[in-house]
Amino acid sequence: MKLHVAEGLTLPLEAATQTFLVVGKRGSGKSSTATRLAEQMIRAKIPIAVLDPVDVWWGLKAGRDGKASGGVGIYVFGGDHADLPLEPTAGALMADVLVDHRVSAVFVLRVFSNRDKARFVADFAEQLFKRNREVLHLFAEEAHELMPQQPYRGEEEMLGRMLRLQKLGRPSGIGLSCITQRPPPCT
Repeated sequence: MKLHVAEGLTLPLEAATQTFLVVGKRGSGKSSTATRLAEQMIRAKIPIAVLDPVDVWWGLKAGRDGKASGGVGIYVFGGDHADLPLEPTAGALMADVLVDHRVSAVFVLRVFSNRDKARFVADFAEQLFKRNREVLHLFAEEAHELMPQQPYRGEEEMLGRMLRLQKLGRPSGIGLSCITQRPPPCT
């Protein structure tokens, strides 16, 4: 089985533990490209998680017609189209849910303050790194918000933990796709 990203473009299932950078200007199709990859992973029974500070990934649960039927099996936490609410203190808990239940989920961070977003993401990344041992792919929408080149006070821990996932997550089964208008300090 392969991941069918586009006509004439497939990736092996092992790509789920790799790091990808999807970069381009606003409206160029970055999120569409990444959601196609996410859909393919879910259909291949590879769990995914999305850190979504703009509330655009909820559409994975909808079909092409925008209705709930026809989408892929995914839970949305927080945001305008939430299945369940999301609290800034739940980062570690949400990582535990992914690891223990092997579900796919979108975590909408849009209404969180910078401090709350940093807390959620730092706790989530730390717990995921500590506990995960099976294949899981993480999508970081607007990755420059989650891995800022010049972090504000209080965002340093979030940056450090996300970079650790990006650099060292593969042996733990974690792949990471950064979707951004400007490349974060991914190396």
